[in-house]
Amino acid sequence: MFCLLIFWSNSVLQGKTLNLILGKIIATPIFVKIMTAMEAQQSTKKYWIYFFIWFAILVFMLFMPQFRQFFWLALPGTATHFAKAMDIM
Repeated sequence: MFCLLIFWSNSVLQGKTLNLILGKIIATPIFVKIMTAMEAQQSTKKYWIYFFIWFAILVFMLFMPQFRQFFWLALPGTATHFAKAMDIM
């Protein structure tokens, strides 16, 4: 396990990116994410497909009067797969 000492400066707080030898720090005012060379970018294509399926179910449940009271059951799937497709989670 590598231990990195990072000295915070104004450039990190303003959302700029610093490149390090062992990895890359991506900083925004809201959160900081450390990406190492071992972490590869994953494809989010399947999460977008899941999101649109859940969204279609959500819209269907909102427009059908007999299912309208249960539309909230589709909200967790829609929100989760949207977050995964945007690579937030």
